[in-house]
Amino acid sequence: MKVFISHSFDDTELARRVASGLRVRGFEPWLAEDEVLPGDNWAEAAGVALGDSEAMVTLVTPRSAGSAQLKMETGFALMNRNYERRVVPLVVGERTALPPDAFPWILEQYGVVDLPDESDLERAMDRVADHMREPDFAPSEMAAPAASAATALA
Repeated sequence: MKVFISHSFDDTELARRVASGLRVRGFEPWLAEDEVLPGDNWAEAAGVALGDSEAMVTLVTPRSAGSAQLKMETGFALMNRNYERRVVPLVVGERTALPPDAFPWILEQYGVVDLPDESDLERAMDRVADHMREPDFAPSEMAAPAASAATALA
């Protein structure tokens, strides 16, 4: 399964560790820093990868708070049938330390994986992988219609 890793560029090192964890668990992660070469059109490459992917891990950290790119990528996945609701928010650090706009309400409806301490990344990656392998990897009921998801992320 192809997995798009949505993250802030300030979280690149952590995103690389997440990609590595996905790879050893049999997934095909897409990470811009590893796939986009100098001179490539980054937006075009990311758009193609979003279209080709079947799941997404969204890294939510204090550094990603307010990232327009993260919100756009996550909004695309939430609205795209190709993802079949396979969007896993990986919250790094204590949620109480995140600014209110760092964690869009719609992501609460998905299999949130909390990672209070980065030293426990392997266990968190096991949970992420388990979530993506579940046949019913979808919320039982959405709090709002899908058409509102993009608005909620804006």
